Amino acid sequence: MNVPKLTEEQLKAVFSPEAMARAEGVVGQLQDCTVKNGDLHAKIKGNHGSYNVTLRTSQTPLQVDCQEKSTENGTCTHVAALGLSYMYTPWV
Repeated sequence: MNVPKLTEEQLKAVFSPEAMARAEGVVGQLQDCTVKNGDLHAKIKGNHGSYNVTLRTSQTPLQVDCQEKSTENGTCTHVAALGLSYMYTPWV
């Protein structure tokens, strides 16, 4: 299994300081966390339901995907929380 390495510097290069700060409050609220082909996948409960989120660590820079379409340009708290949760409590 390809276990991705992830650093806070990588996350800060993609996410705004505001998204990183909000993500701290969401860390650990993920469900169905998986690693596939070096990419992180999870489901997270948001204000308006649950969202499938992906953090593609196999890409440089990191690529993000969230079902909540209103989050763009490094503002997605959900994907930032996925990255922080993985760093703080690796699933493998």
